[in-house]
Amino acid sequence: PTASMDDIAESVKLQTEAYMSQFKIEDNDLAVSISVKTPQKIARPKPGMETAGYVTEYVGDIYSSKLNGISINAENAKDYSALRQDLEKEEARGASPKGCKSVNYLINHEIAHQLDHFLNLSSDPDIIREYKKHIGLTEKEQIDNVCTYASTDIHEFIAEAWAESQCSSTPRAVAKLIGEKVSLASDAYMKSKKGDDEYVREREI
Repeated sequence: PTASMDDIAESVKLQTEAYMSQFKIEDNDLAVSISVKTPQKIARPKPGMETAGYVTEYVGDIYSSKLNGISINAENAKDYSALRQDLEKEEARGASPKGCKSVNYLINHEIAHQLDHFLNLSSDPDIIREYKKHIGLTEKEQIDNVCTYASTDIHEFIAEAWAESQCSSTPRAVAKLIGEKVSLASDAYMKSKKGDDEYVREREI
């Protein structure tokens, strides 16, 4: 009640900038996937931060949700040949899966993050078991299984394996498993949303 409009405006500006900084794309990010979750109000804000909950909710619901989706870093994609060379190097050293040295791989990797978010793939017991096996392998064994980057966390494990299932002409066992899991979960999701145009639109081309 005692704060001036200028103070409130400055506070809102700082809080908004802090929230939006989560979506900053780093220079070394070739591509990104953004999934904005429903923000929560702050139950007991610190003094001077009384508006924080409302800012978070507004920015999250009204503004940030429009960022949901995938994108390729425009700066890194300006030189297509250089981008392809980077992807080839990553595959050659085992950081990305075999058969995944194209822009198509980047897109599928980020799509997998969106699928993981919507379908809650990271809670699937079979996927969790395979991920735990993977992180217990040596570096060479990880490369033979999926790739080294898949050991970052379970979400990257899913993204790398699904990308391989979509990009490789000879996907390996883990990639096939994740591909099957995504297919089954997608079918169940579509059936659960059938007829609800706000969630699912089926189109034939």
